Amino acid sequence: MHAQRYVQEMDRVLSAIHRMSAVALNLTSPDFFDSFYTRPNGNALRLAFYPPPTTAQAEKEFRYGEHTDYSGFTILLQDEHDHSNGAGGLEVQDPGSKQWFPVLPVTTTTSFVVNIGDLWKQWTNDKWTSTNHRVSSPSLGTKGAEHSRLSIVYFTGPRADAVISTLPGHGVSRHAPILAGDHLLEKLARTNV
Repeated sequence: MHAQRYVQEMDRVLSAIHRMSAVALNLTSPDFFDSFYTRPNGNALRLAFYPPPTTAQAEKEFRYGEHTDYSGFTILLQDEHDHSNGAGGLEVQDPGSKQWFPVLPVTTTTSFVVNIGDLWKQWTNDKWTSTNHRVSSPSLGTKGAEHSRLSIVYFTGPRADAVISTLPGHGVSRHAPILAGDHLLEKLARTNV
């Protein structure tokens, strides 16, 4: 029951993000994205649990290597201990300098990290691009290495049969239209070799 309620609340957050996006992208209606996200859609809840690392695991530089998310927005409830006491945690890459930066959690209130997925590049004709990110490992011998890490991840994406093409008013398309489901399958095929 709690997971179902969480998903309902994440759908409300996503709706607000979509409305803000529609306004930011000068679309004709703040409800523009609603028709792409009717059920069944590509939204999925995932618990990302990392137990305290063994010595061999802690010697690895990353708990999860660098990547971008595939579809729509990803709404992440970050582990509150990321980057404290040598714990490692979420990092994002600056696209210009290619330098990596820790994402420090806001612990004074419930807050979310929002990543943009690869599909938005297609929709916005390269105006919005996905965020390259990774999860660094805790440093051996630190307090952070003694604890597990848990993030709650809500991946979002349009329904599989939604045709994704350059948004109105965003110039001559650099990308051919594609079904959201085909886009996801192409991304999965490239990473699951």
